[in-house]
This record gives sequence, C-alpha cells and structure tokens, in this order.
Amino acid sequence: MNSKKYAPLDREGRLRLATAIQEDEDVSANFLRQGKAKAYVAGDPSCPDGAIVQWDDLPSEPVAIGLDPEILLDLLGSVEGWSCVDTDAET
Repeated sequence: MNSKKYAPLDREGRLRLATAIQEDEDVSANFLRQGKAKAYVAGDPSCPDGAIVQWDDLPSEPVAIGLDPEILLDLLGSVEGWSCVDTDAET
C-alpha cells in the first residue's frame, strides 16, 4: 500500500468525477454536482482508478468507487470521520 495523502477534489474535479460515475453512482454524482460531497480520487477524475465520495449528510459512510481494494484502502487513509464504507459487492 502506498499511503499517499490525497486532497479532496476541487469543484472542477468533482464535476468531472460526477460525469464519469453518473450511470453507476447517480446519487453520489448528484451530490458532487451540488457541492454536497467531498471526493478523493486516484488517477484522473474523468476516468478514476478509484474514488471515495463522502456525502456531507452522511460523512461516516462514504461510497467507494472502483474494484481495486488496495487503491480504495489507500484513498481511505485521507478521509476523516468514516466508520464504514459503502462499496460494490465485487470489491
């Protein structure tokens, strides 16, 4: 595991991620567009290797996007206040 620190995406990055994930993660995409969520991404937000979306209304249960558990775990190292993670069953 890399243990790299990831900064939350800026507005432009959140919008690019929202476009990339909108089909599979419609609720998270909408929160990102509305500025009601933080996002941490490995790779390009337009085509992420993995992402964590932390909704403002439920910060303790962020959504993991991607299939590589090592990338997702690395991203979680930069996310504060989470207690469990919503993820795809395949992850």
